[in-house]
Amino acid sequence: MTTIGNPRTVWQYTPALLLLVLVSFCSTLTAAADEKPMLYFFTSKGCAPCIQVKHVIKQLGTEGYPVTTVDVGERPDWADAFRVTHTPTLALVRSNEVLAWQPRPMRAEELRGWFRTIGYTPTRPAGTLKQSTRTASDDSPRTRPVQTKVSLASNKSVAKSGAAFSTPTMHKGTDRPQNRFEARALNATVRLQVKDETGTSYATGTVIHTHQGESLVMTCGHVFRESGGSGEITAEFGFANGATVKVPGKLLDYDAKANDIALVAIQNGNHSLNAVEVAIADLKVDRGDRVFSVGCDHGDDPTIRNTAIKNLARYDGSMKYDIYGRPVNGRSGGGLFNAQGQLIGVCNAAAVEVDEGIYSALETVHWQITKTNLEHLFQSTPASPLRDRRMIASNAAANAADSRNLVPIRRQRETPRSLAPRTAPRTAPRVAAASSPVQNVSFQSPVRSSDQEVIITVRSKSNPQDSRTITISDPTPKLLDYLGGMEGDESRSLKMAQYREWR
Repeated sequence: MTTIGNPRTVWQYTPALLLLVLVSFCSTLTAAADEKPMLYFFTSKGCAPCIQVKHVIKQLGTEGYPVTTVDVGERPDWADAFRVTHTPTLALVRSNEVLAWQPRPMRAEELRGWFRTIGYTPTRPAGTLKQSTRTASDDSPRTRPVQTKVSLASNKSVAKSGAAFSTPTMHKGTDRPQNRFEARALNATVRLQVKDETGTSYATGTVIHTHQGESLVMTCGHVFRESGGSGEITAEFGFANGATVKVPGKLLDYDAKANDIALVAIQNGNHSLNAVEVAIADLKVDRGDRVFSVGCDHGDDPTIRNTAIKNLARYDGSMKYDIYGRPVNGRSGGGLFNAQGQLIGVCNAAAVEVDEGIYSALETVHWQITKTNLEHLFQSTPASPLRDRRMIASNAAANAADSRNLVPIRRQRETPRSLAPRTAPRTAPRVAAASSPVQNVSFQSPVRSSDQEVIITVRSKSNPQDSRTITISDPTPKLLDYLGGMEGDESRSLKMAQYREWR
């Protein structure tokens, strides 16, 4: 399967979410009755498999089946609306509902089967219609959520007067941040490129932690669906000063289904890269909250869009934020931030019949962090009580008009040598088993430094000659206190937190 003209940008198109949100706007494009189905064939120039499907579509048209051919190069808005990431893609739509959808070549009999399944029989011949010849050329995709499958969490409105919400940057972003929170989020944004056998995909990511030349990037999961997580990842950053840098990335974990979220580790070496704050897990996010997003429209440099939370909804059990303003291709994976600049969500998709974007919620962000056993990187210290942080964050929306006066909440974090997950947070570190080749592990104390070091010898009980030495050059006070509490020849079984090394 070939790519769509230029390197493609990727959107979420799982059938479950598609059937929840993606509904056709074809009823405004045809004079037929609402009950008449339409088979859409998405094609592109240079698509070899599309040639075969083109003949199939032409044949169905002569048999009287309603078909429409869409060149995604001419109509990228249609590609956005139908989550087209590959050509050919075929979609059967009727009465504002996507009944069938496949991103692959299909035979004529398979497509006739689609029509038979919904009880449709062609009554008269009809030729294949180019989409550019229809009234659709003047239309834009619009969205309408399926209310029977969406539960709203609040009735609070962002505009108390009832007027429609809008901002100057809601649809066309800016690369000029208005305050330090937007500047930090913009500087922490990376453009991701994933190469697999089907082509190149673009997405956006947000740096949530960085240490000693390695950084953690949170992004969407669907960008890794086609490759099954095996695609070659490249991250690009440094857009603020115009001196962009490309570095390799490694996928730590992803969920391409309902949660649609992923974590990538990148090696930024000596290049400076800021990280954003991740909002605390129990921070209340409500309808009407002022927020902003950062993303790479169509794979371009990242921009900032100011908007607000419109609804809170669950899709297939996963909490999502519906925000004002539909995102475009390439913003997938980009961060959603509250007025204080804390990460609260990740871009998943654009709705179709209403002007909205769909973002993974804060609970999903923390779900991904916990799933990869990295929550120790985001734990608060006693000096920054959760209650006080919640109070400050809850006032952010009211102070959004003058966010320069807000005080950023800083948290202290442990700084392990590697960003890969450890098995579990413990009071004392744990020594890896002899079969695990952990060497030269260095811990840095978040409280105070020490001129002491800890030397650990790991050896086989059956073969004492098979041994190696692990040196902890800067042990934490907790570890020293733990070891200092041993009496005489007392021995304790210690296990070092196992960090996944970059290879």
